[in-house]
Amino acid sequence: MSKNQYGFRAGHSTQQITIEQLIDKISQAIERNEYNVGIFLDLSKAFDTVNKLEHYGFRGNVLE
Repeated sequence: MSKNQYGFRAGHSTQQITIEQLIDKISQAIERNEYNVGIFLDLSKAFDTVNKLEHYGFRGNVLE
């Protein structure tokens, strides 16, 4: 198996690779003296909040 295979492997998860890639991109940007900005949204109750999204300025494809 490829070392980049994270799904369906013991001790590996798709969440783990996502975090590793995020850390890698942040590290590269810091080395290049670039700015890093992160926006993290907890969408665990997304279906409960769809009606509120338009109030906060979400429009078009985002709501669809």
